[in-house]
Amino acid sequence: MESMKLRILKIFAFVFTFYACEKPIKSNGVIGDEGSLTFVFDKIQMNSNSFEVYTLIPLETTPNNFLSDNLTVKTSEDFIFVFDEQIRDGIHKFDQKGRYVSQIISVGEGPERVNSIADFIISGDNIEILSGKGAYSEIIYFSIVDEKIVNKLKLEIIGFSFEKIGETYYLYSSYNFPFAEYRVSKIDLQGNIISGLLKNDYSGKMMPVVERNFFTNNGSTFLTESFSNKIYELTEHAFKTKYIIDFGRNNIQQDFFENDMMMAFEKLNDNGFYSIRNHFETTDHAFTNLVFQKENAYEQYQIFFDKKSNEIFKNKLQGPWIELLQYPIGITDTNLLIFSIPPQVLLQNAELLNLKLNSGIEIDDNPVLVYLKLKK
Repeated sequence: MESMKLRILKIFAFVFTFYACEKPIKSNGVIGDEGSLTFVFDKIQMNSNSFEVYTLIPLETTPNNFLSDNLTVKTSEDFIFVFDEQIRDGIHKFDQKGRYVSQIISVGEGPERVNSIADFIISGDNIEILSGKGAYSEIIYFSIVDEKIVNKLKLEIIGFSFEKIGETYYLYSSYNFPFAEYRVSKIDLQGNIISGLLKNDYSGKMMPVVERNFFTNNGSTFLTESFSNKIYELTEHAFKTKYIIDFGRNNIQQDFFENDMMMAFEKLNDNGFYSIRNHFETTDHAFTNLVFQKENAYEQYQIFFDKKSNEIFKNKLQGPWIELLQYPIGITDTNLLIFSIPPQVLLQNAELLNLKLNSGIEIDDNPVLVYLKLKK
């Protein structure tokens, strides 16, 4: 598991001083909380749940495709596409059984290579890649069938995460004032900025938090931020607060953004704070993964919300579950949770998971995509 100090170092981008000033963006105003659901974290019932394995997809290991455990995974009807958030050298293509096909996109110089990969999405027959170009970002359109770049779209702003909904892009620029007036920009397919959302209206000097912010499952898209207790829901035409998690005395106060970054973070760390890492939903259920950090303490929690019965409970990861469930990937439309699990951790906990592993998984292999069902 990552140490808290390492997480802090990784969370801030070092390229802050190179970002050019952005053009003014039309604002849609403050995002209201009307109609949102508020949960008081301390009042959510604790329920020590366990999981059972539904299926495994080992990602085949070859001499040239070694992966870390922290992956972004997107799928099409035929393939699984994997971006290593730690190595960041390209996008790997596997078939639906986990057999390796190729490194379909590589980072570097030369034909059909990209300068960098901040994020990517699957859109029809293309992979669309968000790539940084120093003073701006661009979207690169890469044909899955022809395995070549077919178009590029230069953007007027810099982003670290993005999503496409219908005829609209949402781009996340993070806490990057004064170089980004808004944390979220709504953009049309020609690259024109439609509006700005979540205004960076603080006076302190912050650096952008580089993380995965958009989570799309089963036609629903959500946005989370490291320094916010809100979960936003996005559609092509609307952006609204869906949930608020009240952490009480551990809520991050507005004055955090008004002070020197390092001093503010030191104070925040002394007090302790929660950070929402990701959120996934189906028609019936919602799953939120969050962490609590304080000095040398690092705790992981899960929140489960039954949208039909309004039943909600939380689960604090302990013992072997900390390593097993450290890297959530998503949720299926049948409410199976997907995790990236290192083979060594999986093999060590085979008895706990009631697994009989006869598939040739080795300790040093690539991560295994594990589909888990919650035991009630």
